[in-house]
Amino acid sequence: RSGKPHSTLSSSLCVCVVLCVCVLCVVCCVCVCVCVCVCVLCVCVVCVLCVCVCCACCVCVLCVCVVCVCVCVCVCVCVLCCVCVCCVCVLCVCVLCVCCVCVCVVRVVCVCCVCVVCVVCVCVCVVCVCCACPLASDSPKVRVTPAGPLRVRLGEPVALECHATGRPRPSVTWQRHGTQLVTTKTEDTSTLKVAAVSSEDAGVYVCQAQNTEGVAEVKLEVIVEGGQGAANAPKATVSMAEVTAVEGHMVTMQCQATGSPLPVVSWSKLRAPLPWKHTVEGGVLTLTSVGRQDSGQYICNATNTHGYSQAYTQLEVDSPPYTTSLPDQVRLRPGDTLRLQCLAHGSHPITFRWTRVGRAGMPAGAETSKNGQLLIGQVKLNDSGTYKCVATNHVGFSEALAKVTVKGEL
Repeated sequence: RSGKPHSTLSSSLCVCVVLCVCVLCVVCCVCVCVCVCVCVLCVCVVCVLCVCVCCACCVCVLCVCVVCVCVCVCVCVCVLCCVCVCCVCVLCVCVLCVCCVCVCVVRVVCVCCVCVVCVVCVCVCVVCVCCACPLASDSPKVRVTPAGPLRVRLGEPVALECHATGRPRPSVTWQRHGTQLVTTKTEDTSTLKVAAVSSEDAGVYVCQAQNTEGVAEVKLEVIVEGGQGAANAPKATVSMAEVTAVEGHMVTMQCQATGSPLPVVSWSKLRAPLPWKHTVEGGVLTLTSVGRQDSGQYICNATNTHGYSQAYTQLEVDSPPYTTSLPDQVRLRPGDTLRLQCLAHGSHPITFRWTRVGRAGMPAGAETSKNGQLLIGQVKLNDSGTYKCVATNHVGFSEALAKVTVKGEL
């Protein structure tokens, strides 16, 4: 009998020990979980309190442990709930922000697109309008005041005004004998002023207006009165007394004439008619393509009621040499004498030079003269070949060939 209570007490103690061990294991697991869930500080405090309670109250270990477990679970649940709520709030805020930003970006893009489309439309409209309605343009028109012929007494001042209109605005100039004069200019008016006219101021003045649409001009004759009889007689002058040109080029010769009334200017050639390719305008003689036959003396004639006057220009046309060889083919026997003559027409002086084509140097005993003759005495078989004459002057050069054949026996 006395042994049963003993065994019962031992069994109870074992059960208590096992329960305590289990409870402690559960508490440790819960603590670890709580630590993982970010609430390390709270869990540590609760664990310290639980240990203290367990040490102080050994009898109520089971109850205290259960309470601790419940408290820990509640704390964990609360912390997790708070974290979840915070995450959800942050996520919502982020989503809202992203949505707002997207909406703003979409609006800005739409506004930019609309603006770009509007600008493109405006540009297209402007281009269409400009193409459909280009700026009006007009060729220049000229008006001169006072109108001619203008009679001015010797020594009096004179002012010639030239008014020009057109679009774009034309440039206005006064000219005489092809030379531009110094004038006073405003927006559309060019004024030529002479403080005291002389007999040399008599003549034809040209007002010229020019823009991109064309050229317009008006001529005004100025007659100077009151001078002596000799002053009113015509006087012709040329710009150059001697003119040298190259064959095929264009030549211009200018003649100026003064007198009252204004002389009539014409051109002629001494002892020959003018070349058929020529023009005369405003006292300027133009030869479009001169040749050697156009060389000679040209005469400018100025005539009015008081008489006539002449001025002279000597024209020299230079041309490159034109070369021929006489003969251009020759057959000889060994021992014969070879004579070749190089002829050239062109501007002098002309120099001649003989060479043998394809050979270095001339045959032994070959002689050349200044007038272009080649002489070889007693030719040999190896003197056969092609000989070339080059004629040169200050304009250019030309060549002529002669074929020499030496055959037979001595």
